[in-house]
Amino acid sequence: MASGSVLFLGFDFGTTFSSASFAILDPSSGDLPKVTTACILAADGNILDARVPSTLSADPNDLQWGPFIPPGARTLRLLKLCLPHEEDLPDHPDHSTNPDEVREAIRVIRHVAGMRGFSAAAKYLSSLWNGCEPQIAAAAGRVSLRDMTVRIVFTIPATWREDVVARMRDAVLESRILNVGRGPAAMEFLAESEAAALAVLPRLSESRRCKVGDLVVICDCGGGTVDVGSYEVTSLHPLTVRECVAGESQLCGAIFMTGVFVSLIDRKLAELAEIGRCANINREKTLSTTRAEWEENLKPRFPQYVGEYRVYLHGDDDKKPSGPLLEISSDEVATVFRSVTTTITGLAAKQVQALLGKKQRLPKLVVLTGGFGCNRFLQQEFSARFHAMMHFTSSDGRNVVSDGAVVGALRSFGNIPGMTGHPVTASAASIAIPILIESRVARASYGYRCGTEPASGITWFIQKGDDITTGQVKQFDLTHSAFESNIDKGYPYVPIYRTADRVTSTSSSTSQTVQGAYPFCRIKWKALKAALTSNVALKVRAHLNGHTMRFEVLYDGRVLSEDIIAVEMLYRA
Repeated sequence: MASGSVLFLGFDFGTTFSSASFAILDPSSGDLPKVTTACILAADGNILDARVPSTLSADPNDLQWGPFIPPGARTLRLLKLCLPHEEDLPDHPDHSTNPDEVREAIRVIRHVAGMRGFSAAAKYLSSLWNGCEPQIAAAAGRVSLRDMTVRIVFTIPATWREDVVARMRDAVLESRILNVGRGPAAMEFLAESEAAALAVLPRLSESRRCKVGDLVVICDCGGGTVDVGSYEVTSLHPLTVRECVAGESQLCGAIFMTGVFVSLIDRKLAELAEIGRCANINREKTLSTTRAEWEENLKPRFPQYVGEYRVYLHGDDDKKPSGPLLEISSDEVATVFRSVTTTITGLAAKQVQALLGKKQRLPKLVVLTGGFGCNRFLQQEFSARFHAMMHFTSSDGRNVVSDGAVVGALRSFGNIPGMTGHPVTASAASIAIPILIESRVARASYGYRCGTEPASGITWFIQKGDDITTGQVKQFDLTHSAFESNIDKGYPYVPIYRTADRVTSTSSSTSQTVQGAYPFCRIKWKALKAALTSNVALKVRAHLNGHTMRFEVLYDGRVLSEDIIAVEMLYRA
């Protein structure tokens, strides 16, 4: 393998389980990069499941992670959900969640382990990489990873706000994963719904399950978040799609059934106590045992696990009491499942209705992926609602997000900073990217203020819901009043504003909010005296490719500066 090799990494940092995938470009071999799901070796040398628990041990003096945490040890859980602010966690019954469980996880991380949320996430990501590195290094052969150019994509929920993504970025930086190769790795974020599409749609095309004009809804169901997105196939050679409805994510994954199940058991125990049939029951021991049985057997096996479910009751002396056992019917278990599955199918149905309104036709396929997407009960619920449209991935569908993240890294290969003149640059065009996304739907409106006065309004050059197509160019005039008092170290600048559903009090941009929008980035350029006079108008060009915006500031037809800023899927400047 040549020293000019490039390593592409994709990380799916999940709420309950995580995975990583990779591909290696060797310019000397002529072979196309192959996406591979990374596996981790156990202490005895056996290969573990590709998806490993997203957990850390709570003991700061003996840090263990995921599959290596000793049985019975106290763990730090739900690390991903500790990145948003607590006030952002849903507490409305319609979300079918148990936010108290998430808040308890945050409390343990902060007060027991003495860590901030992003630091706990950083330690886990670092451990995950260390576990994957031996297999990836072996695949690289005689070339050290330190000699490779590295491109990394981390997936995130589609609707995470910029402040949450900023904490995820802090976690990545603290994990030092970006230091694995030759120089700092190029890194970006990708929506989980799009990552799933990048992995699934090529497989559907290869199996001739879709044709030009078909609409496909992707629903990726994980332990914490569920992400959905919709795409239209516009070409098969090469496979090209456009996003039709903006992707969404919601906290309604499998973990949120646990609180509902425990409440059911607790209620039944209280009913037995009222009639004096289990006066010697130890509630805590019974609930602990029952919860373990739920996680290990009932939840993953239902509805294969049918009939009456028996709960073994524990007394204060650790012995099972005499008398009848507590029984739970299959219908009661189904009700627990529907506390989240109804929300999930409703999220997918919302995409279907949006497609019907926009395209006047139904999707050809509704594809269910992710770890929870392999659950038979959830699959039955989807089949009952969407009938012939349904398509289920096999067990490898649990890893589509990390696989799709690698495809995203391959797609943006030509944008790696410093690649000009690199020996593999000539090979970039030969990479057979399995899928191209030609346009996306704007998740927000973008604009600029016509002046620096407080009363100045915003002129929008992108509206929420617009289709952003590759190669599209937006141009607008920038008058002197738009930047006359915006000078930073001698450089004039103009803020670009982005709308948000809500700007929290924790946001540094709250005081600068205008018309429900906040400063998203700055366009800054080198000042020319002639370009700063009140009678001169500058022009700003925004080159769109559906994934980024590249801004140019022009004076008298000449570019004063240009800068690539991250928007939409990349989120931050």
